[in-house]
Amino acid sequence: MRKRILAVFILALVPCLGLAQSSDYSKGQAYFYFAPGGRVAGHYDWDKPTIHFGVGGEGYFRPHWGVGADVAYLRSPEGDRVPVKTFIILSPRILARLRVPDERNRVEPFVTGGYSLINRQDSENGVPFGFTPKTWWETDNGMNFGGGVNWWFARTLGLRLELRDCIRQPFTSDGEGNHLVSFHIGLTVR
Repeated sequence: MRKRILAVFILALVPCLGLAQSSDYSKGQAYFYFAPGGRVAGHYDWDKPTIHFGVGGEGYFRPHWGVGADVAYLRSPEGDRVPVKTFIILSPRILARLRVPDERNRVEPFVTGGYSLINRQDSENGVPFGFTPKTWWETDNGMNFGGGVNWWFARTLGLRLELRDCIRQPFTSDGEGNHLVSFHIGLTVR
């Protein structure tokens, strides 16, 4: 399973290798982010804050269309019974740039959506990062969507702001998936 996740992540980053090619638009970029947010379950209970960080990459095959993927680590406190939930999320997705940046325009708005592979683990003993010698992970399927903006304050460096919703188990029989809503603040490099 880990080999498949690593293979998907590497394949999503391959378009970033074409950065040295000359064209009118950026062919790819890499980014990392920090993201405060919250878990929303069935009845829109916002009292479960989350904190996560991640790294990813994007490659564009047309000026306005591309693909990307990121991997994120997320923690969420639960309460007295289970103090911490830990999530590792792999999100391959499709991107649409609403405006291609150029020398005069440094703002690059985008929308994104795709699949999410969500591994989660409950930690009852307060071990740092939620890992124990006998870690039991459960895997869920999900989907994600969001939008944001890259602001290029230098030719190869930009500020990334994004709002994303990752829905865990969106097609369950009871109709109640878990939303992991977060606001990403990070740096983009091309």
